[in-house]
Amino acid sequence: MAALWLGLSIGGKSRALGWPLLLCALAAPASASSQAGLSVAANFDAARPLAPRAPIELRLSRPLAAVDGRLAVFLGPLDLTALFTVTANRVHYRPGAIPLPSGEKELLVYTVSPNGEWQEIGRVQLRVLTPRGFEKAQLLPKITLNNKGQVLEGHDPAENRPPRPEFQDFSLNLGVQSEHVRNGWTVRTQSNFLGVTNRQEALRFGQRADAAPRFDLSDYLMTVERGHALISAGNLSYGSHRHIISGFEGRGLSTVLRVGSVASLTLAGLSGAIEIPMTTRKLVHDLERRRGRTPGRANKEDHMRQRRSTIITLTVLLRRQVLE
Repeated sequence: MAALWLGLSIGGKSRALGWPLLLCALAAPASASSQAGLSVAANFDAARPLAPRAPIELRLSRPLAAVDGRLAVFLGPLDLTALFTVTANRVHYRPGAIPLPSGEKELLVYTVSPNGEWQEIGRVQLRVLTPRGFEKAQLLPKITLNNKGQVLEGHDPAENRPPRPEFQDFSLNLGVQSEHVRNGWTVRTQSNFLGVTNRQEALRFGQRADAAPRFDLSDYLMTVERGHALISAGNLSYGSHRHIISGFEGRGLSTVLRVGSVASLTLAGLSGAIEIPMTTRKLVHDLERRRGRTPGRANKEDHMRQRRSTIITLTVLLRRQVLE
């Protein structure tokens, strides 16, 4: 409020009039100014992952006033307001019987005014460890069941009867993927299995015949990564050079070391089957004729041994950066 005193001059004498003239006292509502100035921030290192039962403390920019109403705290879709206590300019969470959910979640804080208006005053990103201490632990199973059968069959004459007139064959495809992250280490695994009721459709029926297992491992892969290094073991596909190695598939071990964006060093050792090109087969046949052998008969086992290959290779890949 402002007052103005007027002076009146009469006959060369000044006299003051004791009437204060009110101008205008304009002030914004207290609730609006206080609400705009209220914010919340984490009173801990939000970049570090928290244990499921770790305490949480938030810091308010100023104490909560009556015109602000009350606070509401949500962790994703979960309402955790009842688990937080407000003291002066601090908001505390003390773990009780219910631990924090694992994973990356966002903690949102609202004010609820006396007339029911909600306003967000801050949000904090939380990374909560799993009960086993992993920053991330994920397991994804996949199951597929297939059926192939024949209900009715007719043949004429009777000698044309097939070995299996009516049959029902089932197959089970089972896949499991996992990922675990802890202290900068990332471990990923992937496994696929095949189960069949008809032994002739087993994965190793061509090798073991009736002794082939009906449920068998189809392929697997495990990778361990930390920083710029990556180690892979299992079923791998290596090579992208059409004249040297291109898409060689087999089981083995590979190591990749990345030197920033400049270069990468790869060391791999795999064992698998290679499909011999026609040009190479002709060379082999000519060599066999010179040795006095008949190609494709007595030396069939030699061909199979030639198709089994083990490679150990070292690759250095340089990347050129183009500056625009």
